[in-house]
Amino acid sequence: MVEDEPNLRQVLVIQIQRAGFEVLEASDGYSGSRGRRVDAPDLILLDVMMPGLDGYEVCRRLRGSYLTRHIPIIMLTARGEEDARTTGLEGGANDYLTKPWAKRELLIRITNALEWSRQQRSASPLTGLPGNQSINEELRQRYGSTGNFALLQLDIDNLQAVQ
Repeated sequence: MVEDEPNLRQVLVIQIQRAGFEVLEASDGYSGSRGRRVDAPDLILLDVMMPGLDGYEVCRRLRGSYLTRHIPIIMLTARGEEDARTTGLEGGANDYLTKPWAKRELLIRITNALEWSRQQRSASPLTGLPGNQSINEELRQRYGSTGNFALLQLDIDNLQAVQ
């Protein structure tokens, strides 16, 4: 979470932690764009209006790095006018929410963004079909169940040449 206002940051941390998420905090755009390569979060909740480096620039920097471009970004800001929203979305934000926020809506947007990101990471980049993570998860569920199941797994070498 990147939010320069300490009181708002504290409220957001409490709400998000109570929903079962771990929260890393940054109080300005510079610290929000630095260090994410080391402890890359699953999602970034980003304010727009911050002194120094604003949220639009933080978003552009994160999207410009190979190490952070895959992380979903939700902008949460008081700037609700259309130009501000489109600037954020054009700059790479996945979602945009205005302050004051509705807690339930914010948590749903966070959950949806995390689920979408998980699904994207579990798909095969070559085919778009479920990849190793999805297959392994399905196998874990099947092994844990009491019902019967059959498994046939094929690995096709040089699939790109076939397409």
